[in-house]
Amino acid sequence: MSYLNDLLGKFSGNKNNAGRSAASNSPQRERPQPRFKLGEGFYFDFKEVPNGMGGYRMINVYLLKMNDPSFKRRIVNERGIIENFPGIVEGDWKNKLEFPLDKKTQFRFWIYAYEDGKALVEWMLQPDGRYFEDEDGFGAEHCEEITLYSYIDTNGSFTEPFKHE
Repeated sequence: MSYLNDLLGKFSGNKNNAGRSAASNSPQRERPQPRFKLGEGFYFDFKEVPNGMGGYRMINVYLLKMNDPSFKRRIVNERGIIENFPGIVEGDWKNKLEFPLDKKTQFRFWIYAYEDGKALVEWMLQPDGRYFEDEDGFGAEHCEEITLYSYIDTNGSFTEPFKHE
């Protein structure tokens, strides 16, 4: 079939197809553009999957360098477990927690832009009760939003335990 395409390309004057096989007609794979730039030459990428509660959660979170394709640090694995977990500073917020406390991303998880060599990491343990309601307001829970914060350095390592505000 590629011979026929090549032949037709030569006769039609189509230089794009002339002398090229079907394999070379396929679009070239380019390096994907960074999804979420963090500054200082870094970006992060991830996969979103359903969390089983009507929303999504992040898995396979990687810190990457724009000019160094060999640099790849996994922050969250394929099961949503935070890698190299730095621990948690406990507080009164724990008494309001209605979900199991583990090292897993179940709701929002985000890495913000680098400033002075460190990036803020936000990890929501529990959303506000409105998260569970439908468009008519049905299904809302009476839970309070609980979000913890930490930082990662430019090597992708946490620099301190997660803490509440």
